[in-house]
Amino acid sequence: MTEPERLRLRQPAASDRAAEAEARCRRALELMLTRRGNPRREVERALAEDPRCIFAHCLRLALIVRANDREAWRTLTASVVAIEALCADPRGVAAKHAAAASAWAEGDGELAMALYSTIAVNGPRDDVALAVAHALRLRLERPQKGRAPLPLVFPEWSALTPGHAGVLAMYAFGLQLDGQHRRAEKTAHPALILEPGRRRALLVLADVAETRASMRERATDAIGACVGSLKALPRVCANDEPASPRSAA
Repeated sequence: MTEPERLRLRQPAASDRAAEAEARCRRALELMLTRRGNPRREVERALAEDPRCIFAHCLRLALIVRANDREAWRTLTASVVAIEALCADPRGVAAKHAAAASAWAEGDGELAMALYSTIAVNGPRDDVALAVAHALRLRLERPQKGRAPLPLVFPEWSALTPGHAGVLAMYAFGLQLDGQHRRAEKTAHPALILEPGRRRALLVLADVAETRASMRERATDAIGACVGSLKALPRVCANDEPASPRSAA
């Protein structure tokens, strides 16, 4: 066996590198959705394994936009160019991810949110687009109603769908920020049943409990003030009574 042949045997096959890149992308996505670890590092390692991995390029765009990382515009542009070169269909999902990220890079957050939301609604299992659309909606202070993607994609998810706990936690967080505390609590509980350590769902429940405690405290103070006013009322009325003719004489 010649030396080149031995070297070829030691090199991982292209399909193996692609599989490893895919696995790294899955790990990066999980880290992104749970806000743990360093998903960007996993994505860069995936692209080192397979520079043609469209999933990795879309994830890289999502992470940059979601983090509002304006300093990474060169990296974003490189992935947009790569996606455009690798995609046979310019109207495909990956090309739409590139268009949405490009809108954000050009300073149009509203358009980026609309494009990512459209991707998520048309492809309800696209949790990458869903996560970015949700982050942009929160950043732009848009409520979780109307054409918000999360309420619209819920029918397509079930407890058996991978990532369902993350979607529930995202939705609960948005509802909590909108002041819909009861709905936020009802949405966060199933997320914790599916994944007891889901951080964002835990934060929602803690915030709901704190809000309710504050509301009870304010209500107690208001009731105390009312009771004090009622106790003082007889004295006020007595002081305000007109003097009788006899006492005046």
